[in-house]
Amino acid sequence: MNGYESVRDYLCRKLGIALGETTPDGLFTLLPVCCIGYCDRSPAMLVNRRVYGELTPEKIDEILAKYRQKSSKL
Repeated sequence: MNGYESVRDYLCRKLGIALGETTPDGLFTLLPVCCIGYCDRSPAMLVNRRVYGELTPEKIDEILAKYRQKSSKL
């Protein structure tokens, strides 16, 4: 929960969607959760069952780019 608002707001701006919505390409859906068990490494997010912690805008950009790159190879 530590830093949740900044991560949520950044993801909404970066992806161009609100909570509960999916990006037009269908790649990302932004859903809030109560707890993913990473309080000691917060703020954190879960993508495809993988947890990413100690998030910064730069780390978020890298993570999103990685998943976009993977999807373009399919």
